Amino acid sequence: MSWENMKVMCREHAGMQDEDQLMRGCELLHDMGSMVYFSKGRYPTLEKLSHLIITDPQWLIKVFASVITTKHQFIKNGIPNCLLPPPPPPHKPL
Repeated sequence: MSWENMKVMCREHAGMQDEDQLMRGCELLHDMGSMVYFSKGRYPTLEKLSHLIITDPQWLIKVFASVITTKHQFIKNGIPNCLLPPPPPPHKPL
């Protein structure tokens, strides 16, 4: 999900207006392993990734595993697996 989508979702569903508060919350969830988010302040060398949020870390692990394993299916229904959208998160959205 993009950072912009996350801001809109948090504004609409949680009433969170402060972007700094949202960033701190995302950093906390990243530290807990609930999402993958590389903030500009904490990871300046990964600044190009700061606009992306992965809400299901297990999906990312599966993508990496499909790249390095010898038993994989790169294409599903004509679409590369790494381009398929991640499944919905196992927890309820905000």
